[in-house]
Amino acid sequence: MTTPVLVCYLDASGNAVAITAANPLPAGLIATPTIDIGDVTLLAGTALVGKVGIDQTTPGTTNKVSIGTDGVVAATPSAATTGGYSYLNIVAGQATTVVKASAGTLHAIIFNGPATATNTTNVYDHASGAGTIIATPLATAVVGPVTVIFDIAFATGLTIITATANGANMTVVYK
Repeated sequence: MTTPVLVCYLDASGNAVAITAANPLPAGLIATPTIDIGDVTLLAGTALVGKVGIDQTTPGTTNKVSIGTDGVVAATPSAATTGGYSYLNIVAGQATTVVKASAGTLHAIIFNGPATATNTTNVYDHASGAGTIIATPLATAVVGPVTVIFDIAFATGLTIITATANGANMTVVYK
């Protein structure tokens, strides 16, 4: 014999209302079954409960887990875990800088100061500075700091070459 299940919904005041033959589900509402799993004890190791993951590889420690002021457990934020951007500062001077050696997204370049009048800066979609040029920003005209937003994908890598001495100091923001 099957045990009957009590199905409820919350009315506009937040009160639980049981659905019965005399009190059917109001039109427009859809009943979705849920399961109460009760209290759960997580053992040491990586445990996954629903959409909550906790990495506790050493018993008694909380690897990369912290309790926020609202009592919610949250992982320590990083570009990889938050979906945010990474950054790389390129100091002033002549250089070939591989920012990323695989596909990604160039969000922005922040020119922290100007390059010398003879400098040329090239931004390449390549892991070594050859191939497709994404942009040739006029870094010599920067008063700084100036942020140039790109929000474009690169297919094989991201390399920046500052030719001649005294290229601009810049921060590259990317994924």
